Amino acid sequence: MKILIRSFGLTVMGVYVCLMLFYVYDLNIRYDELNRISTIAMANTQILMQENIEDKYFGTSNARVNIDDNDTYLNIYKENLNKLVSTNSDYEVSDYYADYNSGLLYVLVRCKYKSLTGNYRYIDRKLINFIDVLV
Repeated sequence: MKILIRSFGLTVMGVYVCLMLFYVYDLNIRYDELNRISTIAMANTQILMQENIEDKYFGTSNARVNIDDNDTYLNIYKENLNKLVSTNSDYEVSDYYADYNSGLLYVLVRCKYKSLTGNYRYIDRKLINFIDVLV
């Protein structure tokens, strides 16, 4: 009987340890994806915006996408972000400020995912970036 109780206790402890490891592993995947895709989306958006600003300063027409208002600027960031999602998380830009004249973009990206227990959890990341074009 003692052996049965000890083996049952060790099994329960092993299950708890496995659940904790699954939770930490899942959380690391979410953090890594949020950091990676938000940074890449910001870099890609700022490259397109830099082309637009350089066109204004130098009088050229080298820009791949014409960005002429703040909503277009933000929508390009959202498109770049959504293209990079690889998990079953939902990403939304919940707070933002965009200024297409100066190349300033601030976003608060919120990751919503379902945890192992079935509850929804959120991870937030703020990014701010501006373009400095040397004339």
